[in-house]
Amino acid sequence: MRFNKKYKRGLFLLCLLLSITTSISFITINPKNNIINENSDSLRISSDFYEPNNNFSTACNISSYEASWLSSHNGTGTQEDEDWYIIDLDPGEERLKVVLIFNHSEGDIDIEVYDWNGIFIAGNYSTSDNESLVRDIYPDGNYYLRVNGSNAGNTYDLWWEDLMPIDDRYEENDIIENARWVDPNYYSNLKIVDGDEDWFKTYLNSGDTIDLSIYFYHPDGDLQFELYDPSYSYRTGSYSITNDEFIYYTADMAGDWSFQIYHEFANSSVFYDLDIWVYPVDDDWMEENDDFWNAEYVNPNLYSGLKIIGYDEDWFKINLNPGDIIDISIYFNHNDGNLELKLYDPNDYINPQSISNSTTNNEFIISFTANISGDWRIKVYHAYKDSSVYYDMDILLYGVDDWMEENDDFWNAAYVDPNYYSGLKIVAGDEDWFRTYLNPGDIINISIYFDNYQGDLQLELYDPNDSNHSRSGSYTNSSVEFICYTIDMPGDWRIKVYHEDANSEVFYDLDIMLYSGDDWMEENDDYWSARWVDAKSYPDLIIVGDDDDWFRTYLNSNDTIDIKINFDNSEGDLQLELYGPDDSNNLRDGSYSSHNNEFISFTADISGDWRFRIYHEFRDSNVRYNLEVMINGMIGGDDPYEPNNDFFEAYDLHDDERTWLSDIYGLAVQGDDDCYRIDVTPGFQNLIINFKFNRSRGKIYVDIYKLEGMHSINWTTANYSMSGDDKNIDINCPHIDPGIYFIHVTGSYNGTEYDLWWDDERTDNRPDDNYEENDGPMAAYDLSFHQYENLWRINGTAIQKDNDWYKISVGTGFEHLFVLLRYDYQEGALGIEIIDIYGSKVTDNWTEEDNEIISYVLPSNGTYYIRIIGDYSGNIYSLFWRTMEPNIEEMIPGYDIFILLGAVFGVVVLFTLKWKRSKKQL
Repeated sequence: MRFNKKYKRGLFLLCLLLSITTSISFITINPKNNIINENSDSLRISSDFYEPNNNFSTACNISSYEASWLSSHNGTGTQEDEDWYIIDLDPGEERLKVVLIFNHSEGDIDIEVYDWNGIFIAGNYSTSDNESLVRDIYPDGNYYLRVNGSNAGNTYDLWWEDLMPIDDRYEENDIIENARWVDPNYYSNLKIVDGDEDWFKTYLNSGDTIDLSIYFYHPDGDLQFELYDPSYSYRTGSYSITNDEFIYYTADMAGDWSFQIYHEFANSSVFYDLDIWVYPVDDDWMEENDDFWNAEYVNPNLYSGLKIIGYDEDWFKINLNPGDIIDISIYFNHNDGNLELKLYDPNDYINPQSISNSTTNNEFIISFTANISGDWRIKVYHAYKDSSVYYDMDILLYGVDDWMEENDDFWNAAYVDPNYYSGLKIVAGDEDWFRTYLNPGDIINISIYFDNYQGDLQLELYDPNDSNHSRSGSYTNSSVEFICYTIDMPGDWRIKVYHEDANSEVFYDLDIMLYSGDDWMEENDDYWSARWVDAKSYPDLIIVGDDDDWFRTYLNSNDTIDIKINFDNSEGDLQLELYGPDDSNNLRDGSYSSHNNEFISFTADISGDWRFRIYHEFRDSNVRYNLEVMINGMIGGDDPYEPNNDFFEAYDLHDDERTWLSDIYGLAVQGDDDCYRIDVTPGFQNLIINFKFNRSRGKIYVDIYKLEGMHSINWTTANYSMSGDDKNIDINCPHIDPGIYFIHVTGSYNGTEYDLWWDDERTDNRPDDNYEENDGPMAAYDLSFHQYENLWRINGTAIQKDNDWYKISVGTGFEHLFVLLRYDYQEGALGIEIIDIYGSKVTDNWTEEDNEIISYVLPSNGTYYIRIIGDYSGNIYSLFWRTMEPNIEEMIPGYDIFILLGAVFGVVVLFTLKWKRSKKQL
């Protein structure tokens, strides 16, 4: 049984009250319970002249005692407690030698070495007289020696010195298979020892140019330099008989390129420096964002792998409100080039409001307070414009609150659709409420991602009728909270996010995924929310249980409407009714057979919005149907994608990626505004849209918009050109953010027919991912310590070019496994298999649609494998997994729990703790 945090506090207070009321002391009274600490530095007389040096922060500096005994300065040391010393290693002399002399019979003493951050490096722990160690350490600078032992008061003497290393800090890298990874940079104090070879490698894209240099003194020895491609094939070399060697080469394949440095005659030791420059063929993934007007939108977050190339400038924009406080940091190596940082308000692209232009690594704009609202700009540029510089950018925002406010209670919950919402924030005791409409049978997955060090957020789900009792909750101490829940009633369900301790500001992202059993026409469940339809066919609709589907269309007096629904009566018995305008009780006609299909033909006697209703007679199953509407014997004056006249009625093309409209339901007609909804998948950030039409029939204009949050739709790009090819409009949007986009088609409104095709291209062109080689269970990538984490956050998105295996560890009592695979089916089919430690398949899922999900109770705890299968198309994906308690609602019974406490004096206290049922249901 696991205790909820609130119950832990309650148990603590109950025990405290018990100890007071029963006068029981939990402290054993003995002579060592004095208030005064007999070991306190303030009372103890120092045993040697190096005290107090009992910890890292009070270490005694003996840097000047190099190559001499401690006793020759201030006497020997005495080991009654820990003794810490500071030493300093000189550049080029990073081989540390330490000797500790003592008599083991008087007490054991050990020696350890730590770096300047207190991280352990080496130690010696023999059980005889004396200790010694010799260790190559890099870089130079301050280090710490820790003398520790039995605290018996044994005396000791200490010697230290730094020597010339035998080899450099990158050993062992003597063969191509052990080549040491290096980034473009300058590396000094490297060394070839006689017949030694040094191998290094770095990643190049096809088209990248690498500039390699080694600098050395030729009289010390003749070094040679060679370059090898990712298949270990020799490409070029440099073999002069003077100082230094140089290689300049353009890569023709992507992968890890290796380079070798070796001694021509293998008869001496040679120091050298290595300089690596890479001139990439492409810029970073945020481009093109080279000026104020083309700034890329960013949220508070860490953006890594960015790059400035020479004269390039990187511009970003972030929405700030008056009073918002922003921190901006860029991290880079100043040796690569001098980057500078500026911040501009929304209305002035000439005069920056804040500048950071030091001549060191990194630049910072800290605690800047915005005074106007709008899109503020961040500019990153190269001061000298003479090199390529990689950098990371970190943005923190301390605002009054987030853009979803005010949504602080059940009744003011902000409306949200299934989507990813970033840049949200909990401020201290604030609560964030959201609402979304759900039908019975819907499965909703809710995740919040945040930094637990900022504060501990909690997540709850409420049904539409109860603001006081949650239906499910997630209350872990991690940086992710997650709920998966099957809906049992229709209505606006609420999501609540709150701070457990209400004592800090916490930024978070909200991710909502819905696996719905209803159709795209929802919500149209009553007379007043009837969905508008034209005279045409509407396929693939569905009635879910006791759901009603209502539709409306305008009829003039004497118009004849024919309504037909086609369905399979074996799935369930649907009924059809027609209602007059403006009266939900005005039933005018109906069709109630017990066979397949229903049909109504009726002549309107008044003008207005007529409604018709489709429902399940017995309300006990899901029934798919096709709807056909005819007015005056004709189907439509528009196309099969109507009504799609605005963003709220946009025709959903998400599942029709890389498919022309003509292959779906035929050509579209530009008789009014047409809107289409598409979804750009994370990692597929090149959007391509193609139109085919005859310009001589009329003009067509295309705008692209992005859905930002719930109510904001931002223009992205457009094509209004009437030049060029008479039949095409092509739009290419590179490096856009993932999310929901709308294609808005306008024009001369004269009924021009057109065809439409779209695709979001994969932008991850790596030969394979960072989890390889994980092609079998023995090489499976271990995700055991990455519950609640999306794969792309761990080591980037994965690429399915072969079978990918991942290892997980399921703890006792948490055998309910949940796995979510997120991918774009149009780029290649993927599936999931769960394999046990014996190689047997436990369960699988392969729906041949976007994303796969497994929710399964495993037969036992232990090690399992997640195997990603597919058609090896190179499709990218992200993976999420977690475990839960099976039947968790039965794990914490609502009965009294008797706890028996044994007190120090043999008193036995029996008390009853009334335990509440945990809110945590997953």
